[in-house]
Amino acid sequence: MKEYEVVAIIKGKPLAKDPEGETIKKYLVEKKTNSVKKIRTAKMLVFYIQSNSEKEAAEEIKKICNELRIFNPLSHELEVYVK
Repeated sequence: MKEYEVVAIIKGKPLAKDPEGETIKKYLVEKKTNSVKKIRTAKMLVFYIQSNSEKEAAEEIKKICNELRIFNPLSHELEVYVK
């Protein structure tokens, strides 16, 4: 078995409001530039997991995140990738 670094990114669905992202844009970024049109925030979790393959490692992390309700699938999206 090999150890893999698996990144899980949890972000709001595209139509969901993101007050934190809007605040960062309005009060910080817009003071420097007007070229940024939107900011979305997200939570990143980094897992170190032993597995037989990258695919198995990613699937195991997806399963963990879903079963333990680390995110709400009604309002959030989960992206998982192996570094």
